[in-house]
Amino acid sequence: MYYAEILYARRRLLIFAAVAVLVAAVFTYFVTFPPPNAHVVNNGQDVPFDAVLGFGGFFATIMASMVAASMNRSSLHLPYVWTKPASRERTALSYMLVDILTILAAFAVVVAICSIVLALPPRNRMTFDHQTLLMLSRSLAVPLMLYAVVEAATSWTPRRLAAAGGLIWPIGFALDFLTEINLPFPLAQVFFVLNIFNPIAYIPTIRFHSHLEISASSPLPLDFNGQTIVALCIFVLACCIATYNWRRMQA
Repeated sequence: MYYAEILYARRRLLIFAAVAVLVAAVFTYFVTFPPPNAHVVNNGQDVPFDAVLGFGGFFATIMASMVAASMNRSSLHLPYVWTKPASRERTALSYMLVDILTILAAFAVVVAICSIVLALPPRNRMTFDHQTLLMLSRSLAVPLMLYAVVEAATSWTPRRLAAAGGLIWPIGFALDFLTEINLPFPLAQVFFVLNIFNPIAYIPTIRFHSHLEISASSPLPLDFNGQTIVALCIFVLACCIATYNWRRMQA
């Protein structure tokens, strides 16, 4: 049955890649051949690779929301799924492995396209710093965390909850906003705890001043690297919960 998930994920990855290439081509064309009234000058600049990774991670998170709830989509076909000569845990892990590889492929596609587009002006220079590996970890942790949270949230019922991947964006932003404002007890504490499991709160924010600044709105009193470790731990935990919930359903 995981072959059906391969077809589902492949179709969305191809659409995702096609849109990314089209946007990159349009951007490159207008920069190379600007309109008559536009004045585009590029004398060479440093392009921080951290920003490219953050950009790729954000769009990989979109892909994660597109392929999430995979086990829930197959819940109506459980009587057929369980006839296969394979353990339920192995079947669930096969579904999730397909989706995780799709998310990583989407990340690689965006990073590769951005790197090519930014390298076209010959004087541009891609720069790396001590935060590059940390940014790579966070850029992968956020989409994986979002995927796993949606899998866990939708794996407990045979009802079709395929829209959960899209709903997590407005819910996540609303939860992040409610955590920032001064709410009375116990609402502030409840939203604080919920926001720990909110993948939107872990999306890194990149600011350019005299140097590159990276931050995130996660409520955890941890540094950037510590928040990334928590996000990866939630990813693993949520995948385990999703596997258990799907396994216990009766055929």
